[in-house]
Amino acid sequence: MNKSQWCQYLTTQQAQFCPNDSNIITSFADSNPQESKQTASITPLLYQGLLSISGPDSAKFLQGQLSCDVHSASPQHSLLGAACSPQGRMFSSFRLLQKNSDTEAEFILRMRNDLVTTTHETLHKYSVFFKTQLKNASDEWLGLGIWGEQCEQLISETFGLDEIPQQVGEVSTNETAIVIRLAGETPRFECWCKAEKTTAL
Repeated sequence: MNKSQWCQYLTTQQAQFCPNDSNIITSFADSNPQESKQTASITPLLYQGLLSISGPDSAKFLQGQLSCDVHSASPQHSLLGAACSPQGRMFSSFRLLQKNSDTEAEFILRMRNDLVTTTHETLHKYSVFFKTQLKNASDEWLGLGIWGEQCEQLISETFGLDEIPQQVGEVSTNETAIVIRLAGETPRFECWCKAEKTTAL
């Protein structure tokens, strides 16, 4: 299931889209905000996209391009950062995630969907000097925002995670899901799941 098919599915589930931006869902027809806070609610993160950077030189390459310390990232800890031009002008802000495969680390930059293509093109100019590959992964992973007093139980059951992140910015992953804890008095999480698994949620 790609993002277009995901949007079509959400329409059948009575999603109400913002008139000025079809990537933003304002509500579902049967939603109750007060009840959602007390239990658990899910909203698709259609306005967010992912840029994947993989290869043996990826950490070295990104360390020279991004504002955050890439070496302090880990599969259990995400970072916020920005990418800037040589003149210091920011062209993208993001959350940096690290995924470990059997052979090498893969980094993911989560950013606004409308920034993925330009960020890809800009970083690609410098990536040719490194053993690294850049790829728009927005259709491979689909994002969900999950919040509410009972959302930790929902996340554990839905994604099959052994542990739920407890600190802001912490990450838990498995083969099909990435879950990041966000700030807020009410428990809030940013979740990314493999696109082919989304309809099973």
